[in-house]
Amino acid sequence: MLLSMRIVVAPDSFKGSLTADEAAAAIAGGVGRVLPDAEVLLRPVADGGEGTVAAALRAGYAARVVRVSGPDGRPVEAVFALDAETAGLDSRLADVTFVVASDVDNPLTGPASVLTDLAARVVPG
Repeated sequence: MLLSMRIVVAPDSFKGSLTADEAAAAIAGGVGRVLPDAEVLLRPVADGGEGTVAAALRAGYAARVVRVSGPDGRPVEAVFALDAETAGLDSRLADVTFVVASDVDNPLTGPASVLTDLAARVVPG
């Protein structure tokens, strides 16, 4: 009797090199070469940092776009995920990338201020 094999591939991102989706696909490719008859389920995950919104969207959340003030004061668009009353934000501001070296660690003007602005627009006041 042959048993079927199911393998769940659930990586987080490999920061700076692969997104969680890309890592899952690469791992699944390796599994497929070694175990071609295995059923491989891709379930990329995130830990609240980059990739969190993408993971929520894969789980059926809806994408929402809002304009927020960037760390330099200019408006930028940020994406968050929404399902009923639950919002998913990620610490890299859902695809908004900033390079402002002098303000990177300043909570009032750096990337954290953009996340605060985004959260304020997501949660009704």
